[in-house]
Amino acid sequence: MKTLKITILVDNHAQEGLASEHGFSALIEVDDQRILFDTGQHEVLFTNAKALGIDLSNLDRLILSHGHYDHTGETAKILQLNPTCHLYLHPEAMLPRFSIREGIPKSIAITAKNQQAILNHPINQIHWISTVTKITESLSLTGTIPKNTTFENNSGPFFLDEKGNKSDPINDDQSIWFETPEGLVILTGCCHSGIINTIDHIIQSTGITKIRSIIGGLHLRSASKEKQDQTVQALKTNDIKALVPCHCTGDETTIYLKNELNIEVTAGLAGLSLIYN
Repeated sequence: MKTLKITILVDNHAQEGLASEHGFSALIEVDDQRILFDTGQHEVLFTNAKALGIDLSNLDRLILSHGHYDHTGETAKILQLNPTCHLYLHPEAMLPRFSIREGIPKSIAITAKNQQAILNHPINQIHWISTVTKITESLSLTGTIPKNTTFENNSGPFFLDEKGNKSDPINDDQSIWFETPEGLVILTGCCHSGIINTIDHIIQSTGITKIRSIIGGLHLRSASKEKQDQTVQALKTNDIKALVPCHCTGDETTIYLKNELNIEVTAGLAGLSLIYN
């Protein structure tokens, strides 16, 4: 593997001079490829890219972690700028989906504009991924992540209908991993499948137990104290060197992870670049 560089472009927090929003996007540079992982919610993606001097018009690949609005918001514009890039997403990413809080449904699906842009993209450039898939020499996509833990579920009041009759298992949730000489680097979007389920799936797929770093959203912001405790205890059983919680992890949860885990924990934010050799 050549040098791996991950630059967070969209996050709930940002370095001085950059914008923040509830969303996530990261630029991956590896194996002579420029890969965008998620597209945030609004124009913050392009605002921050411009401020950082990053060109988003020459991407080789776009990977969508799952079909929620805060990870797919600028997909249409990215595909317009990159008409020949390869697009990777799960077959269930295009489903209608809702969050229901206090009885009020809210659509959280990929917007109609972005869905149409996906469908209009050249068919031979679209890859519908549901199983473990090698993308480049050192980068792989998880496909659907089995949910085997007793404490990690769909992580919220998510449904496939406005009335809340059909629970959404968010089977389209996917993460990326990289194999480096010093262990795995795992990049998550929202990690609706649960970080422990995700780690277990990747270890089972690779046979590699050493984890150099985990970066991305862990969807623990609204998790119960019991779930947070169980997650921490399970993380402790893994050989993890560093953790960079982002997006939906939550500020208080990030502090909790920093206090409880005997590893390097650094809060993620837009503008942060991580380099692995």
